[in-house]
Amino acid sequence: MYTSSNRRSLSSALAAFFFLFSVTNVSAFEGDASNGKKLFKSNCASCHKLDKKLIGPALTGVTDKYSEEWLLAWIRNNAELRASGDADAIAIFEEYNGSVMSAFPSLSDQDIFDILQYTIEGDKKPIPPTGNLAGGTTVVVEGKNYDSQITIGLGILLLLMVMLLTRMKNTLRLVQGKDPVSILDEAGWFWGRLINNKGFVTVATIVVTIAFLNQLYWFMMGIGV
Repeated sequence: MYTSSNRRSLSSALAAFFFLFSVTNVSAFEGDASNGKKLFKSNCASCHKLDKKLIGPALTGVTDKYSEEWLLAWIRNNAELRASGDADAIAIFEEYNGSVMSAFPSLSDQDIFDILQYTIEGDKKPIPPTGNLAGGTTVVVEGKNYDSQITIGLGILLLLMVMLLTRMKNTLRLVQGKDPVSILDEAGWFWGRLINNKGFVTVATIVVTIAFLNQLYWFMMGIGV
């Protein structure tokens, strides 16, 4: 029969077993994803992507499929791992038609951990600035949409100014007994005055340059540069 002492011993043994099991299944490495991204681009990006196959397999989720020790051995010298008869290494080699992955003996364990951490975190997108309006409503301002709204707004404002000036000018011409002018003629005259104004040209150039650089920034961030 089991005594209370036996039960306590059995409970302690089971608790120790489950503790060790849980510890061995939690990734022990701690990597720096930002450094891992740099290492990935210089060593891995020619053959791998995070989210889809290239020459080699997609790397997102690789830390869930294989152990830390296996990944260290595979990345450092996959040919040696295959030669040892490792079934997973051989299966990957055959799946990709014998494509030979480069060995990276110069990478330290921490370098590899950093790369693996990058495959976990991926490319983090910049968070657009937010602001609170009265009443607690949160507004998200995105760079590209914001530029488009400014451009459209300026265009509408310019059109309204031309229409207003045309109306005022036609009123004066009618008072003077002259024929009114069309809005297209007035728009051409107004545009000619603007492009010959050095101050306007300078401001417009600055605005267009800032808008272009902002668009370029969001594009580069979108592709993970």
